[in-house]
Amino acid sequence: MQSKKAKKAATLVILLAFSMFFGYAFGLYMQPPREEQIIKGTVTFALDVYNVEDLFAWQAIIAYNPQELKILDITPGGFVGASYPPQDPKNFNDDSIFVSSTDSFEDAIIIGGCLIKGNEGKSGSGRLALLTFGYFEESYRKPCVIYRKWGFKTMLLDSAAIEISFTLNPENPLNGTTTLVWTEVPK
Repeated sequence: MQSKKAKKAATLVILLAFSMFFGYAFGLYMQPPREEQIIKGTVTFALDVYNVEDLFAWQAIIAYNPQELKILDITPGGFVGASYPPQDPKNFNDDSIFVSSTDSFEDAIIIGGCLIKGNEGKSGSGRLALLTFGYFEESYRKPCVIYRKWGFKTMLLDSAAIEISFTLNPENPLNGTTTLVWTEVPK
C-alpha cells in the first residue's frame, strides 16, 4: 500500500515538473517579438577617484534603467585597470586589468580594475572608467554609482586587500578624503 502511494506521488511530482517546464517554454515562444528601440543620442559618464592611497583593486556598481538607456561602450580609465584582454596576448606586459559584467544583470553593471604586477598600489587621483550610454528618450534618469546590490558592493582595496574607506560624491572631491566621483562628461 505504501509503495502505490509513493508511486502516485512521484508520478504527480514528475507531471507537475514537466507541465511547469512546458508552460514556461510555451510562454516564451508565444511572446511577441521585442521591438528594437532607437537610440536618440549618447551620453558619457566618468568614474574618478581622488586622494587615494595604495589603491590596488576596485569595483563599482553602476545602476541604470535599461528601458531608458543602453550601454554602448565601457573604457578603462587607466589609473588602475588597463584593457583586457591585452592587445597582443603573446606579449602581455600590462601591469593591470579591467573587467566588466555588462550582460549579467538587467539594471546595473559591475566594473572593476586590479593591478597584477608589483606589491604596491597607486596613490593620488585619476580616472577609473568611462561609460557611454545611448538614450531612447531625452528625459532619461541618469545612471548612478550605488554602494550595494545582489551581495556585491562598490569598494576600493589596498595592496594588503584591506578596504579603503571612501565618500561617494556625485560632483566634487572632498579635500583630503578618498572620494569616488561619478560625473557626466561634457560633449
